[in-house]
Amino acid sequence: MSVRFWAVGQAEAVRRATSLFAQPRFAFEGAFPQFFFYDCHSCHRTITDGPNRKLTFETNPGRPIPFGNPPFNDENIILLSAVAGALVPGEAEAFRGASRDFHKAMGVGPAEARAAAQALAAGAERLSGALAARAYSGNDAFRVIGVIAGEAIAPRFTDYAGSVQAVMAIDTLLNALVREGRVTQGAAAGIRADIARAYAAVEEPNAYRPADFRKALGSAAAAIARLQ
Repeated sequence: MSVRFWAVGQAEAVRRATSLFAQPRFAFEGAFPQFFFYDCHSCHRTITDGPNRKLTFETNPGRPIPFGNPPFNDENIILLSAVAGALVPGEAEAFRGASRDFHKAMGVGPAEARAAAQALAAGAERLSGALAARAYSGNDAFRVIGVIAGEAIAPRFTDYAGSVQAVMAIDTLLNALVREGRVTQGAAAGIRADIARAYAAVEEPNAYRPADFRKALGSAAAAIARLQ
């Protein structure tokens, strides 16, 4: 039951955000787009011109947008892609395609972006219904955790916001496994250090390091997988 609530919640978060974005009065009214929908931390980073400056930007494989364009806040989109791949594989590829099309359309124009947002919202709505209706097994949380930290999804954690959502998802799903008796309290306590390292990697936005976070996330997910 816990996994169902969390998974449907991801789908509804995507559906609501993209449905609102598709409405002209919310997204593109005025001289600038409504920045509420964008990933603030992708732009608001430490700036220095000193000799020790470091590049903090990483190209995101899920966002085919022009360099320098502010990305839509896709934290829930990334996690819903993982959920679809783990629990509704028949819908996963279509949703991933709609997600990429949406990001791409952001660099084209308002009309194209709104149309792509509507398509993505429709895909999220289909996933919401499918996730609400499917039967759940004890291994579903393990499966979702594995996909979140797997080769298809983990490379998309290039920014702070999505990474925060990912570690909270791992923690939430581990707690669900404990509540449902799939993992003992003692076993869960034994891997809290791995979870803590992943949390530490996103403790401070200005100190966020994508590679370190992905390593910590993978370590936490691997520790949980060993409990299956």
